[in-house]
Amino acid sequence: VFAGSLDERNGAHLLIPLVQLVKVKFPSCHLTVIGRGPLQEVIRESIDRLELDGHVTLVGFLESHADVTDLLRQAQIGLAPYPNLANSSFTQFADPSKIKDYLAAGLPVISTSEPPIADLLEEREAGVICEPDPQTLADAVVALLSDEPRLHRYSNNAVDLAAEFTWDTLLQPLVKFISDPDDWRT
Repeated sequence: VFAGSLDERNGAHLLIPLVQLVKVKFPSCHLTVIGRGPLQEVIRESIDRLELDGHVTLVGFLESHADVTDLLRQAQIGLAPYPNLANSSFTQFADPSKIKDYLAAGLPVISTSEPPIADLLEEREAGVICEPDPQTLADAVVALLSDEPRLHRYSNNAVDLAAEFTWDTLLQPLVKFISDPDDWRT
């Protein structure tokens, strides 16, 4: 699954070539794309031209986060293929929430080194970090789908990592500080 704005900054231009490559190993593969953006029509035309109707579903923008979550829970892998954007703070200094949504849904994440959480995904075995090109991304998808025990382990690790980003967990130090400013670090 891919959720986000359909533009180059999010790597949406890599989705169709990635599906074509994964389809070679997994002929019944399917990618659900949630979102809209400037590349939406280009992606739709590519789906038609390459006869990928049964392999890619463009859902569009969903108003309800619950609807997004439902679709995420039906997937096996979350894609965050951010390209290397030299001199850009778009993902380098941002903290994309979609990655945390993927984790909370139990999805291993395939991403690039761009988002700040990339090292943690790899360290905790909750995701695979690779170069932002279709072949490398497809290889990562195929490797995960081909190894069910690894896919299952990464899925469990994704849920565990997501628990570290709940509001309760994130705000706990602040609450402790407000409760006892002299003893908040212990």
